[in-house]
Amino acid sequence: MKKKIIILIITVMTWTMLFSGTGVSFAAVTEEPQLEATSAVLMDADSGEILFDKNKDKQQYPASTTKIMTALLAIEHLDLDDTAKVSRKAADEVLEGANLDCKYGEELMIKDLVYGLMLHSANEMAIVLAEAVSGNVSDFADLMNERAEEIGCKHTHFTNPNGLPDEKHYTTAYDLALIAREAMENEIFAEVVSTAEYTIPATNLSEAREIKNSNFMLYKKSKLEVDGVERPYKYKGTKGIKTGYTNAAQGCLVEEVERNDLDLLCVTLHSENDMRYQDAIRLLDWGFENHKAKTFLKAGEEIGECPVKKGSHRSVVAVPATDIKVCVEKTDSGTDFKESNYTYKVQEKSFTAPVRKGAYAGKLKLYKKGKLIGEYDLKTQEEVELSLWRRLLAKLTG
Repeated sequence: MKKKIIILIITVMTWTMLFSGTGVSFAAVTEEPQLEATSAVLMDADSGEILFDKNKDKQQYPASTTKIMTALLAIEHLDLDDTAKVSRKAADEVLEGANLDCKYGEELMIKDLVYGLMLHSANEMAIVLAEAVSGNVSDFADLMNERAEEIGCKHTHFTNPNGLPDEKHYTTAYDLALIAREAMENEIFAEVVSTAEYTIPATNLSEAREIKNSNFMLYKKSKLEVDGVERPYKYKGTKGIKTGYTNAAQGCLVEEVERNDLDLLCVTLHSENDMRYQDAIRLLDWGFENHKAKTFLKAGEEIGECPVKKGSHRSVVAVPATDIKVCVEKTDSGTDFKESNYTYKVQEKSFTAPVRKGAYAGKLKLYKKGKLIGEYDLKTQEEVELSLWRRLLAKLTG
């Protein structure tokens, strides 16, 4: 009898813990995916929070995903309407890997070189752009490494602009996700990598070139098998960005996909037997099935004040430049969202009047359970004029 009572008490306590929300938490909706890739990362592109990783800091050959950095630097440093001439070194690069048969002395617009680089993955165009930016490949590689460090990469080193194998040329899934996230914030870059087809106009030494994006998840309707199920390559919501493959690197893939306000960035490196698309689909499926976006702070919501010198007001209100969204995990009981898990710190900028409306006003750092997961720009909510007597003084002194 006593034994039955003890069993009954244990049963009641177990169910109480399950349903009260104070004991055992409910599990995620689906289990984490099994990947062929040696390393991988799934990142919330809005906050930068890592949702999944497999050997995220393992150094790997990046193959042509290197060109994400090359294109970003070209866009940041060059006028897209200018032209560049194909050097002997760049023309010789057509002997290896993907190329568009650029000829020595050929002149191409920077814009067309960037499209050829990112859609067709043309190795010689990477050399042309590197030389256009820095004069030579070595100095451009130094610039790539400086930019990578600025972005926050800790385990990356570049020696060339196209990703051809070199034992001193490597990155990690996490670092590559950081680079890709930075690049996708550039509107020109994002437009290029979202393009399925492009025509490079005729040049002084070539007829027009019709090219298609090597990233099948943007548009390809034919199918592949993922875990025994036939799926189209085309993946709903895909925004870009880059494929890569060499024998040393195996299959590499970087994708950004947005659905229902949830923006996910996926990186897979060294997918054996070129299983990169299967790996990306598995990882993105898991991400969307198990997570949802929630707005934490709205654009324009007052979150601080910046001091202003010599102004008609002593301060100006600082607001988020965009909605600040967090990625919350779905569970079989709802979601795991608790507002108390999130905190933020504001680093306001100081101003000297006049201050224009919409000016950069500092940073907001977002934390989840004490861990930094994202940084966001702040802007001023209104303008602040010079103080009255300073305006009068300015009129008097002409």
